[in-house]
Amino acid sequence: MVDIPFILTAFKAGIRYIPITLVISLSAFGLGVIIGLGIALIRFLKIPFLTELLRWVVTLLKGVPIILVLLIIYILSTDGINIITESLNLPFRFKDLNPVWIAIIGLSIYSSIGFSENFRGAFTTIDPGQFDASESIGMTRWQTMRRIIIPQAFLTMLPVSVNMLVGLVKGTALSSLIGVVDVLQGAQISGSLRNLFLESYIAAAIIYWGINALIEFAGGRLERALQNRRGGLSV
Repeated sequence: MVDIPFILTAFKAGIRYIPITLVISLSAFGLGVIIGLGIALIRFLKIPFLTELLRWVVTLLKGVPIILVLLIIYILSTDGINIITESLNLPFRFKDLNPVWIAIIGLSIYSSIGFSENFRGAFTTIDPGQFDASESIGMTRWQTMRRIIIPQAFLTMLPVSVNMLVGLVKGTALSSLIGVVDVLQGAQISGSLRNLFLESYIAAAIIYWGINALIEFAGGRLERALQNRRGGLSV
């Protein structure tokens, strides 16, 4: 039988770590947007050498599960950080590193690849004639991208961005494998004391569902507001 009262206990234990989950997911989201946009711009503008290099990097990382990315970064950091800091005579060691940073880096790689593909797809849906129109009034190619193309791409990508943030929140559960105490780990700790793991998982699932439900609600409201604004401007 499921211990219903203990689900509430595990829920209270897990909810304390919501800030950690949000810090990791929002940081990875923000870095993913910035890095992904940069990758998409380089590939869209076909910058020599970098375009081909990034195409291979994106293709490679798209096929690697995020859990392996996290574990590879963690293992490389265990020795790599110590070697670098010792060679520079710095007192910092791997044991001093908060594993939250590794989680942020790993999930940022995941979101960067996703956003780069989504931005590139959004760029291709925009009418190429806008480049000719902006050029006719004296705008450079970069000014056209910054003032016209990129803002349109952001609007096009809003639903995808919401889904990406939801995926990152769920992805933070994997960070418990590298020592991060997040919502899942917090609920598990309480469950391990009484061997009530099912109840702990149920509590963690409820918390994740609640966070993502709020994100989807806020994203839907924002999308409708932007659509109404665009509709009003078109009139």
